[in-house]
Amino acid sequence: MCNDMGVHMRYRDVVLSIGLGLVLMGCAQLWEGGWDGVVGGGGIEEREDLFVEGEDGWVVFETNDPDDWGSAGVTMWAGVGEEDPFEGWEVEVVKECGDGAAGYGVVFNEGEEGGDEVMYVVLITIEGEYIVGEVVDGVFEAFEGWKQSSAIERGYGQVNRLGVSRDGDGYVVRCNGADVTRMEDDEPPVRTGGRYGYIVVISPEDEFPEVGVRVKFREVK
Repeated sequence: MCNDMGVHMRYRDVVLSIGLGLVLMGCAQLWEGGWDGVVGGGGIEEREDLFVEGEDGWVVFETNDPDDWGSAGVTMWAGVGEEDPFEGWEVEVVKECGDGAAGYGVVFNEGEEGGDEVMYVVLITIEGEYIVGEVVDGVFEAFEGWKQSSAIERGYGQVNRLGVSRDGDGYVVRCNGADVTRMEDDEPPVRTGGRYGYIVVISPEDEFPEVGVRVKFREVK
């Protein structure tokens, strides 16, 4: 799909000051001067049908269907396992086409708290950025804003090894063997276990159906 349709990359043209606990929802995701590449906006959907097992252990997310696109961005995820308490896991991720500013990565500790779906999220981009936070009832809250990391391999087709492991009351996030951040949730609902899986953000700047989104994931055993 990517070779036939081509690829495009967009660099953010706005400086965002996202503090701890900033809620990103609804139209707040359509920032003046640019879109922020995170979960929210058009909502988050569990779409196991779009995460298909491929060769050599890779799980391939791929779509250029206009029905999967939204003007505020759309986020798709799929669970691959469950662990309680969650101790951690590691995956290889590679984006082959789609908006370069749109995040992709992993979710963990997904489950229900007080009637709301809750999950923790780690996203990276091909531009060398990462963000961590949680989703509560479809709304993303960043623990810290987008940050650059030299540990992230940049560009389409670059494989990054993304890991999360328990560290006391929080979790350490690693990329390609280097610690990039530590995340800790001090506000309820606090999750200690649940389902874990893969996540892909579809950008409002993705050009469906001409240019699709393709991201591959492989669990490191």
